[in-house]
Amino acid sequence: MHPDALYEMIRNERSRDLAMAEHRRAALLANRGPSLRARAARTLFRVAFAVEPEAVWRALWESLSVGGNVHNEAGVSGRRAFRDR
Repeated sequence: MHPDALYEMIRNERSRDLAMAEHRRAALLANRGPSLRARAARTLFRVAFAVEPEAVWRALWESLSVGGNVHNEAGVSGRRAFRDR
């Protein structure tokens, strides 16, 4: 077999293998669902809501209602107000 033909055959096989691996990787990602971080956040929210639903609802409502220049009692606005509790 000619060296150039062997090189082309190997290159084609490698290209086909890489395409199949990318197809498998894409299929796994499509079927994976929510990330571990998202699942953990939902679980923690459910637990917190089961323990103290009123406090969780109040904190969530305050977080959603805080706008750009609106400050809470401590003078802190936006996400930082919710994060620093």
